[in-house]
Amino acid sequence: MKLQKLTIGVFLFVFISCGQHKSSTNNFQTVDTVVCSETKQLETELCQSDTIPNFDNEQAIAMLKEFYTSYLYAIDAFPYNEEKVDSIVNRYSTKQMLRQLEQADELGYDLFLNGNFFEIKWLDTMSIYADSVDTNNYIVEFCYVDFFEREIQHRIKLHVVKTDNNYKIDKVLPIIHLEKE
Repeated sequence: MKLQKLTIGVFLFVFISCGQHKSSTNNFQTVDTVVCSETKQLETELCQSDTIPNFDNEQAIAMLKEFYTSYLYAIDAFPYNEEKVDSIVNRYSTKQMLRQLEQADELGYDLFLNGNFFEIKWLDTMSIYADSVDTNNYIVEFCYVDFFEREIQHRIKLHVVKTDNNYKIDKVLPIIHLEKE
């Protein structure tokens, strides 16, 4: 008799638990649907998805080379032409990147350089390659000798998206400085 009551108790517990789980799951699905639709709308406004078909690394790298070459020559020009610099930045940046730049500009910081200092001769050492870990992320690297005569690899990590048929810089990500020994 005890075994029969225990079996019935376990059966009722499992039956009731499954019923509650099912109703909880339905509530979560509704919440997930709302969150997903809001997220999808936000993605559409800010940037493309990370898994974009026909994303061509060579074209993205070529775009970054064009950008950095024109950008560095423009900020190095004398007299400084702010309209030209803004035009270059707007041409190669998404709306999300422009917002990120506004925030950094308040601090007097150049995100594309990860600092305030550069020399035009850095272009001779520039290399750009796809990040081997993160999809659609690229590393721009400049090498220079610092004041202590150490060779420094100055790296900038960028997230690139494809909008229509153009590649644009969507975000500047944290960078790494490495000292060669």
